[in-house]
Amino acid sequence: MSLIKDNIYYKTPTVTLLNASGIGVAELASRTAYQSYDKSEHDVVKDFGNGNLLDVDKLKSIENSRLVVDLVHVFHHNSISEHIVLSYLIQGTSRGVLQETSRHRINVSPTVQSTRYTMSNVINAYILGLEIHNRNMHKSFFTKTIQSLDMFALEDRSLIDLEIDAMWAKLTMFFLRNPNYKDYISKDIEESIEFKDFQSQVEFTKEYQHMMSLKQKRNIGDPFKFIVTDNWSVDLVLTFNARSLKHFIDLRDSGAAYFMIRELAQQIIKVTPDNYRTLITKRS
Repeated sequence: MSLIKDNIYYKTPTVTLLNASGIGVAELASRTAYQSYDKSEHDVVKDFGNGNLLDVDKLKSIENSRLVVDLVHVFHHNSISEHIVLSYLIQGTSRGVLQETSRHRINVSPTVQSTRYTMSNVINAYILGLEIHNRNMHKSFFTKTIQSLDMFALEDRSLIDLEIDAMWAKLTMFFLRNPNYKDYISKDIEESIEFKDFQSQVEFTKEYQHMMSLKQKRNIGDPFKFIVTDNWSVDLVLTFNARSLKHFIDLRDSGAAYFMIRELAQQIIKVTPDNYRTLITKRS
């Protein structure tokens, strides 16, 4: 079964192109290298070569350059495409993919959703039961809460339930070894919450909603580093120069690539305009 084709186990990430710097800077850089401004197909570059003041706005509006395409694909002077920059918003990929992107290192700039600062909802769902005797009901509430948060880059419910069971077990182990659990909740919650032996999901839900309405402690720290898995969903912004993006696509839009990052590479290609796609995809 092809996971990339059937896509039954994991979710397809949503990719949005945020910014594309234009090809004009790469065109000008190419002409500067060869001092061939007069041969450019663009008047703004020719005018600059004739001693006129450079119109930067017109330069940025250049959408295509035969010279840049030839330098990249014919002469393999890929450094010229480093002057072209593209940024993408990626929503709903996995932390496993995030690990894979870090392997590209050079000229790939990620800014990633923080697990330590954005997961108060999970810690509150667990904290709610630390002084409650009805543990079975608490686990049921925890499970339903996590299911509602859409936290995993997975489609299969049985796999999601396995992930939630593992979260529960690891959080329990963490807090058994770290009884000062109130270090992980805000003063507002600590002072106002009334721990009770709740007997219904409604009671759990009302108390949880109350906790979430209060000021959250943003740096909730170590418990999440303790329970995180590669299948957690994550949002990030990735910025590439075109040379680095070409390298990324060459490696990751491949049958040898991890199937989730292959899906991401294909979604990136889909939202990349044709004039940039010409530079970053392989030429037949």
